[in-house]
Amino acid sequence: MKKSLFFLFVVCSVLPAWAAKQYSYFRVGNPNDVTTSTTAGTVLMGGGTDVDAAFQWMCQRSSNGDFLVIRATGTDAYNPYIQQLCPNENSVSTLIIPNRTAANDPFVASTIQNAEALWIAGGDQSNYINFWTGTPVESGVNALIARSVPVGGTSAGMNVLSQFVYSAWAARASPQARPLLILLTGTSRWRKTS
Repeated sequence: MKKSLFFLFVVCSVLPAWAAKQYSYFRVGNPNDVTTSTTAGTVLMGGGTDVDAAFQWMCQRSSNGDFLVIRATGTDAYNPYIQQLCPNENSVSTLIIPNRTAANDPFVASTIQNAEALWIAGGDQSNYINFWTGTPVESGVNALIARSVPVGGTSAGMNVLSQFVYSAWAARASPQARPLLILLTGTSRWRKTS
C-alpha cells in the first residue's frame, strides 16, 4: 500500500512538469488578433544596431496588424522597441521557441499563422535549424511568405531567411559537428543537405 501511494505521489508530482508549456509568449497592445491586408517585403539586417526605419517599413506593410518576433532564446526586449516605433500596430509579441517540443505546440503554430509581420531575432542559427526544421514553425514562416506577410531577421534570423544558410554546427564541440550548407528549395525553408 505504501509503495502504491508513493508511486501515485511521484506520478502526480511529475505529470505537471511534462504537461507544462515549452514556449514563452509576451504580448503588448491589443490582446485580440486582427486581420489586415499585408504587403510582401523582406528585411535582411546583418546584425549589430537595429535600424528603426526597417521596422517602421515592416509595420507599414503589415497595415497595423499583429507584429510577431520569434526566437529560440532571449527576452521580449523587441516588444517595447517596436511598439514605440509603430504605435498604431494592433500588437507586438515575442514568442520564444527553445526546442522542438515548443515548435510543435499548436499555440505556437496558431500564433505564427496569425501574424501580419514576422521578425526572427538574432541568436544561434544552429538552434533555429535544429529546433524548427520540419515543424509548424518552418511551415508557418513559409506560409506567411506565401501570403505576402512582411518578414525580416537580424544576424542568425537573417541567415535562416537567405537562400543558403551556414548552420554554425561546426562551432559545436561534438565529433559529428561539421559545417553544413542548407539549400532552401520548394516549401522547405531549412532543409539539411549532406
